[in-house]
Amino acid sequence: MKLNFRIRRKDISHEDWFTEDCFPGGYIEVIDMKCLDCDYEEEVEADILLECFEMTDDDFPSCGCVNCNGDNLVPKDVYDQIKGNFIYK
Repeated sequence: MKLNFRIRRKDISHEDWFTEDCFPGGYIEVIDMKCLDCDYEEEVEADILLECFEMTDDDFPSCGCVNCNGDNLVPKDVYDQIKGNFIYK
């Protein structure tokens, strides 16, 4: 069963490295991620994660956690669906 997750726009127009040529509109799309094992959180650029996800038959994207070295860093919405949390703090 495929699990849903959100992609959000992150404003980067104030960053020193920002250029309108590379990032039209002044934003990038990111996915908030959370580890199922250690609860570590980070945001990952959506285009990178989704490109890898398209090559799999998995129900949701996942990647390695830099905190615990596990393979269970998943979108935060997926984390909440798996853990039974449906209210964001």
